[in-house]
Amino acid sequence: MDNERIDIPLVGRVSQCEALDQHIRDAFNGKTRVVNVLGVPGSGLGTFMDWLAKSAAAMDFEVCRGEARDQESSPMAVIREAMGEHFPSTLEPPTGESVSFRELFWVHNNGLLLAHRTKITKSEDWDEDIVAGMLGTIENFVGDSLKTRDDRILDMVDQTRKVLTEQGISDDNLPTMLSSLEDFVADAFSSGGEQLGLERLEYGNLKILIEHGTHTFLVGVFTGAESLQMRSDLNSALAAVEERLDGVLRKWDGDIDDLDPANDILEGVMDQVYAITRNLEPEALNAYRLEAVENLTGVIETLAKGKPLLLVLERLHMADEDTLRLIMHISRNLVGSRVLIASSVDIDSMEAGGPLMETCNLLRSEGLWHEERMAPLSKTNIEELLRQAYPGAWFPAAFITRLAQDTDGLPLLIMEGLKALVEDGVIFRDNGSWRAKGLLEVILPSRISDLITLRLSTLSKDESAVLEGGAILGTSFRFSQLKNLLQMEEDDLVNALDSLVRGGHLKEGSLRQDPAVDALQADDEDYIFNFQSGSIRRVLYEGLSRIKRERFHLRASEYLVSSVEKGAMTLDQTAFIAHHYCNTRKKDKALQYSELAAQKAIDGMYPEKALVHLWQAFKAAASMGKDLMYQEWQADILRRLLRQSTLIHSLDETMKAGELLLELSKEMGKPHHEMEARKWMGECLFDMGKWHQAMENFEASLMIARELSDLGQMAQCHRYIGRTHMKLGEFDLALHSLNLAQDFASMEGKLWTMIAANTDMGDLLLGQGKPAQALGFHMESLKALERLPGDTSSFEAEVERARVHFKLGEAHLALDELDLAQENLQKAHDVSKSIGHKLRTAWSGSMIARIMARRGKHQSALELAQMTSVALRRARDDTGLAFSLLSQGEALEVGGKQAEALVQLEEATSIFMRKELALPLIQTSLIQGRILLNLGRTEQGEEVLAMAEEKARKLENQRMLRQIERLLIR
Repeated sequence: MDNERIDIPLVGRVSQCEALDQHIRDAFNGKTRVVNVLGVPGSGLGTFMDWLAKSAAAMDFEVCRGEARDQESSPMAVIREAMGEHFPSTLEPPTGESVSFRELFWVHNNGLLLAHRTKITKSEDWDEDIVAGMLGTIENFVGDSLKTRDDRILDMVDQTRKVLTEQGISDDNLPTMLSSLEDFVADAFSSGGEQLGLERLEYGNLKILIEHGTHTFLVGVFTGAESLQMRSDLNSALAAVEERLDGVLRKWDGDIDDLDPANDILEGVMDQVYAITRNLEPEALNAYRLEAVENLTGVIETLAKGKPLLLVLERLHMADEDTLRLIMHISRNLVGSRVLIASSVDIDSMEAGGPLMETCNLLRSEGLWHEERMAPLSKTNIEELLRQAYPGAWFPAAFITRLAQDTDGLPLLIMEGLKALVEDGVIFRDNGSWRAKGLLEVILPSRISDLITLRLSTLSKDESAVLEGGAILGTSFRFSQLKNLLQMEEDDLVNALDSLVRGGHLKEGSLRQDPAVDALQADDEDYIFNFQSGSIRRVLYEGLSRIKRERFHLRASEYLVSSVEKGAMTLDQTAFIAHHYCNTRKKDKALQYSELAAQKAIDGMYPEKALVHLWQAFKAAASMGKDLMYQEWQADILRRLLRQSTLIHSLDETMKAGELLLELSKEMGKPHHEMEARKWMGECLFDMGKWHQAMENFEASLMIARELSDLGQMAQCHRYIGRTHMKLGEFDLALHSLNLAQDFASMEGKLWTMIAANTDMGDLLLGQGKPAQALGFHMESLKALERLPGDTSSFEAEVERARVHFKLGEAHLALDELDLAQENLQKAHDVSKSIGHKLRTAWSGSMIARIMARRGKHQSALELAQMTSVALRRARDDTGLAFSLLSQGEALEVGGKQAEALVQLEEATSIFMRKELALPLIQTSLIQGRILLNLGRTEQGEEVLAMAEEKARKLENQRMLRQIERLLIR
């Protein structure tokens, strides 16, 4: 993960790009700079360094680039790699012994030995088949071992034992070899490279390097010291072999003769002799270091006189102290030279302390150290990244949220996950454009989990236990909770937590960091810990066995229940208990506390939270059996779900709950459940703009209500049928149904339905061009709201209050009474915002923008309308979006940007036409026609206005007809 090389668009990095661009210009003008780009593995450091190198090269910089690696055996190896031919040969460290490969095995991925080269004599009695068999066994198991480390290591050892026994290795030799193998496998998990196969094995003085290709892997065996060039040569040889024999290896039938072309490449590797840097005595080493620093500074200064120099040092946290000493010397002694040193640094390694941190602090105190941090991508960034990577494909907001959570916003993990979805056909090309399907159902690729697992595999037993316990408790947890859950010795727990904090897996938090941690009433002295990464917590949690997970959840819930008085439980405490019981087999407790949490959320006007807990309760009730009592429980929960999801305009959840209630009603033979299900589903389809399907459901619900003689439900159904007739332009039928709704509601004393039907009557009159009459109905609705019995500040009452003020604002706007329109729309906006109703807040904001535009405040209007359109696009509210686009069009017209206004108005027109919304379509066409006439496009303008005139005549909207007539006469 550290050394990523993946095509990641530079999204969300604007500020970093601008800063680095300025550093490049400053260096070009003679200001030496040291810039460090910090981020966690996977944050796109490699891609950013690529961008930096290209940007500098475009300004005619000499670009020198190197990467610090593990196990570097000589000083300033990263500098030597970066400078290449510019590195003075006189500064190469003195060499001593030499080394070469003693054995070379070329092995197929199925474990068959393809070729073998050796320098070992027969007297050494080395059996290459045993080694090849052992390596094949390891390779077969390594993929699975990444999933559950401890169990798979044991499986791997057992299989290797079996292979070695079959090969005739005596039992006396097995323990040492198997112990070595087990140690190696454990170490192998800490690899930060991109390969997921094994890369190294050590047995005594014997070392084995393994390089993996597409069809085969190449194994080099040697003894003694190691040269960095050895692995590089193995990698190059394997790539050359597989390229030369690609066609043969793809369809290889077992004929060894077909592989002869590989012989000369393998022989070339065996012939190589590698010089090993000789360890110097302290005095000699210090002299070498001093000379190297001075000479290299001179070489860099000379290079920079010809053309500016960019020295890129990647993974600087892995560099030796001599490299850091050189950076300090250059930054202090090359002032005025055209040199820019840029490095990428793992932020966790930096914060862990050591020589790099000391260098950083010294240079920072002297004003010579500049930092840019690569933060995780936000959901907005991820949305933009998806738009760039797969133009044309639509990604649901829920998928983007989940992708952000599962990857912690790390570009590497995001792109790896998306590439896997392309491979699986979930994201695909269709006639040259990108498309996506079933994104809400997919399980994000296991390779994301595998990359995270590699980082966790070297933890101690206590550290693993602490992280597992923390994963059960949440992204944040208290020390007291963890202690009770794990029942560890306190000293062991403290030591493990300390190690995990220093290692960057956890971070110490502050009180009230997360509502979940306050579920336990503890002293302020209690400590809080947070997972550094949400995806680490998820991988840990999913890796737990079912029995361990359930026992932990049960212990956590029972501890909290015993610690808090039931009558005094807060919403967060109740939700915490419900969550844990939902993950145990105590479904009765899960149902009890989920319903309690849902009611607390409803009482506190938190409908989104109520939905979460109601779904938990439904799942618990559904798991308890098919008895009528449990089914009635399920039906009651679904009815509450429908009410809450409709209040916050959550169409997907409304439809899901409605379909479940409809299915349940048929199983139970309960027509009143079907009546309610169809009514709510009809309302959902109405909000989706599917008028005819909505009407079918409303009429089916009305039929059942008549059979049951339920006047209250009949009133509601007539009200919805009236609204649907109105959307279909059937105004006489709409008026008839709304009058019936008011009559039935009055007979039953259903004040809510009377208010809603009254507001709909006003809406109907506004659509007919009678805003003054519409005002009367809306004012009656507002007065009736004040007469509501009980708590008039309930969420439902506030939603209706916002709706009435919005409709009043629309009517005043139609009468050009801008002050009164803005006053009511602002009230609608404030009420919606106070209860967290994002859609109604956006709708009212869009209308306020129209008023601003009419008053000449075009820039403020445009900014507000653009803000609301972003929210409405994310919510997939096309109708609201169209009104926002209309507001943007008006603002742009007032600001003199008529061509840009037409673009916004055309998109609004297409939505209004698709939704069959006649009145706003006329309003939009009116503005379009006016702009087209002003631009001299008379024929087009008259055509648009003629269409608007036809629709206005159909609606008998005299006010609109007069406005159109004035424009045509002009």
